[in-house]
Amino acid sequence: MVLLAEITSYMISICTILILILATTGNLLNLVTFLSKDFRTKSCIFFVICSSVFDLLFINIYLVFSLVIDYFSDNRLQTNRAACKARSYFAICLAAMASTCVFLSTFDRCLSTSRNVNWRQLSSISFARRISVVTMLFLLISSGVCLIAYDVFDGMCTTMSGFATIAVVSYALVFVSFIPHGGMLICGVITWIHMRRWRNRVDVGLGVIQQTPASHRMNRQLLILIFVHASMSMILEVQRDIVATYNLITNSTKKSVEREQIENFITQIGLLLYYAKYGMAFYFNYACSTLFRKTFRQSAQSVINKCLHLRCVQS
Repeated sequence: MVLLAEITSYMISICTILILILATTGNLLNLVTFLSKDFRTKSCIFFVICSSVFDLLFINIYLVFSLVIDYFSDNRLQTNRAACKARSYFAICLAAMASTCVFLSTFDRCLSTSRNVNWRQLSSISFARRISVVTMLFLLISSGVCLIAYDVFDGMCTTMSGFATIAVVSYALVFVSFIPHGGMLICGVITWIHMRRWRNRVDVGLGVIQQTPASHRMNRQLLILIFVHASMSMILEVQRDIVATYNLITNSTKKSVEREQIENFITQIGLLLYYAKYGMAFYFNYACSTLFRKTFRQSAQSVINKCLHLRCVQS
């Protein structure tokens, strides 16, 4: 079982670095694609762009902190109060903001497929900007509980015992897990019901409005992009919650060394999959959407041409 502990340590180090590279690259490519003229005017894509930004920040702040502390044996960040509080704050705040943006994108698709014209009017870029500002400000402020609860105790960055621990765990469960991912599930079901009821939009006083083929294809591709991303996010979040719940329930159970090492191995795999949630959207989008692939190639070619042109001008 000593071998399993060594394998776990090496696996975590290598996979964390690999996820950091793939996630950073994927989020940047996501931004390049979604900021194109084909996508950036869509309200649901506005939320996806915000989600990609927060994913990028989460991966590059939290994982870099973790690598430096856990795998490069630099205890200065672990014992520094400011670094301890910052790491804990960004870990929960950015995770909540990224997950909430994915939830809001599914909410937007739910509104856009509603039969009620007043609800459909809320599926707009102006409303998306307003609701995202209000929501993100709330999460930025409310996540301040982490700044209060976390501190350095006996050379370790951890929460104060008692109420502070309960407050942080409850906040993370509610705003990182339950609300955004529960909301994704509910919006997904409602959108599916809307799509089952009708395929044409209804405007009061105008009857049925037939969508153009181009508009129909765009809406179909948007639904694929949004709900594939949401499904991936929910699955990876649920597996993490299951592992965390099991560890919490069996925390006081007396275990053999072999069982502890096996459970630690499974826990670390679950943690890696959780990290992957914040960086794999691009690869799922590319695999599932023809429009995304086409737009990505065009956007990438445009960026390359601009870089080559700039280099020629400087020369």
